[in-house]
Amino acid sequence: MCGIAVGASAAQTITRHRPRRRGAGFARGRANIQDGRAENRARKGGALTIWLWLAFAPVLLLVALVLFTRVHQWRVERRYPPVGRFVRAGADDLHLLEAGAGTPVVMIHGASSNLREWTASIFDDVAARHHAIAIDRPGFGWSTRRTENGHDPRVQARLCREVFRDLGLERPILVAHSWAGALALAHALEFPQETGGILFLSGVSHPWPGGVGWEHEAASLPVLGRLFAWTLVAPGYFVRVDAGIRNVFRPNHPPDHYRESAATALYSRPATFLANADDLTRLKPIVREMAPNYPLIDTPLIALTGDEDHVILTELHTPPLVAKVPDAELEVLPGVGHMPHHVAPETVLAAIDQLVRQRRSSHTA
Repeated sequence: MCGIAVGASAAQTITRHRPRRRGAGFARGRANIQDGRAENRARKGGALTIWLWLAFAPVLLLVALVLFTRVHQWRVERRYPPVGRFVRAGADDLHLLEAGAGTPVVMIHGASSNLREWTASIFDDVAARHHAIAIDRPGFGWSTRRTENGHDPRVQARLCREVFRDLGLERPILVAHSWAGALALAHALEFPQETGGILFLSGVSHPWPGGVGWEHEAASLPVLGRLFAWTLVAPGYFVRVDAGIRNVFRPNHPPDHYRESAATALYSRPATFLANADDLTRLKPIVREMAPNYPLIDTPLIALTGDEDHVILTELHTPPLVAKVPDAELEVLPGVGHMPHHVAPETVLAAIDQLVRQRRSSHTA
């Protein structure tokens, strides 16, 4: 009986202790499971956070870049307000500056520019001798760009003609730099009796091999072009502007404070950059179409170009044009790049004076 009693007592002891051991283990197991689940949830939550950041970071970056561009545009426009007045032409309001008296001399800027290109160079000297007019082409500076096919130099020539008529300008001398060379030629072809002469200054007249730069090609793309202009152009301007100015002027040195005096930052606004890209990427087929008609130009034309122009290849544009236009002269400036109105202003002014004299003599003949 003692054995049975002892066995019973042992059995009771085992029975009493066995649940306690099982309960503690079970609790620890449940705790481990819960800890594991919590850890898995934490891992999943961390992964989800990372994926959300990866998904939204580009959106946040784009928003930040657009806001930066808006602030940049606001600051640029406050720093470089309009300096002249506006004249309605077609669907556009064209911004211009005029001074002086006498024979009208209209200065038309090229790509990536505005009328301050002239006030930073020869405008005051021209105004001291003649009636000087500098104009922002449609979409540049402070001129609007609403007219259909506003990229076409022939359309821009028609808009300029409306401005000339509004101002009462009779047979103005057109001083056209770079891209605007095509505009002046279009004006002479379409309105020969209303063109007093052309100073073709490092201008474009014929098709050329190659493109116009990756940034302009990118900006000309549907949808993506606008995104590019509203996100990358403004910050890119600060990175590339000085190198770009040096490249346009080389081998010559830019004037001191050129960025400020020429208000180059106006070009970095989205709408202006897009207009510029449109002009550049769509010009080649237009000058190809215009070129066979150059022999019909009976307006006096002086072509001035530098022999070290790295922007416009002189041999592709200037000599072929002069060979076709009956009353044309060519002067190649040694050691001069794309900006002769800055580097050789006296030569440019002398050419303007010559065209003014020719206009007067033809007017009295």
